[in-house]
Amino acid sequence: MIQADTIAAIATPPGTGGIGIIRASGPDAERIGQTLDALQYVVNKILSKQGRENKQVIVDTEDYRKKREEALVSLAEKVSQKVRKTKKPVTLGNMTARERRIIHLALQNDDTVVTMSRGEGHNRKIIVRPSRRSGPHGPRPPR
Repeated sequence: MIQADTIAAIATPPGTGGIGIIRASGPDAERIGQTLDALQYVVNKILSKQGRENKQVIVDTEDYRKKREEALVSLAEKVSQKVRKTKKPVTLGNMTARERRIIHLALQNDDTVVTMSRGEGHNRKIIVRPSRRSGPHGPRPPR
């Protein structure tokens, strides 16, 4: 539950195409991740029921989403290095669809590794494995 001394603000930054952002800060702002996702889901469901499907609201606190994205990109880079070094796949734990997308996008231009999702629902994981096009001397040239 969010305490009374938690502050929430709604903004629609320019260039976002009407995406609203709810930012909260306060003593309860530290309990985040799943709570933010759940609140964001509920807010967007309510907007959808009101006929505002083209408007999306992003719920954030203390720049959690930005920090989490940076941490995931860093993790992707470290895992990519490990896969290149060991030539063995690495499986990353359960992630939300948004988190998996960040990992996939972070490594999409890395020709030495391939990412894939496995599992169902909340048990979906990402596997980062060496690219088949990558030999001992780096990526093969295109045919």
